[in-house]
Amino acid sequence: MKTLTAIIFLTIIAFIPLIGYAVGVSVSPATLRMETRVGKEAIARFTVWNPSKEVGLFSAYPEEFEEFITLIPSSFVLESGEKREVLVTGKRREAGIVRTAIAIEGRMLGAPALGVGGG
Repeated sequence: MKTLTAIIFLTIIAFIPLIGYAVGVSVSPATLRMETRVGKEAIARFTVWNPSKEVGLFSAYPEEFEEFITLIPSSFVLESGEKREVLVTGKRREAGIVRTAIAIEGRMLGAPALGVGGG
């Protein structure tokens, strides 16, 4: 019986279009470890906290292996001082060890998003 071990390192990213729109973010635990058998689903949780004085819009996503790592919710709003639990599920079709990072992006609610536009 083969066991899949997935170690997910949480990466905190302050993704902001301009420095004035920064929102703080704190994540606990800093490292997740998930183990499962091939074809089975592994589940883990982490908590995102908004230590800023502003309301923040946060996004969470895997930097790699999007085909088998899911984050629920992947986008959410946190008031100042509010915390939110994020569920991580992972499922593999083959045995092996996987290491990746989960990005947590935060910006002030109402701040312009990065994008390309015409005009």
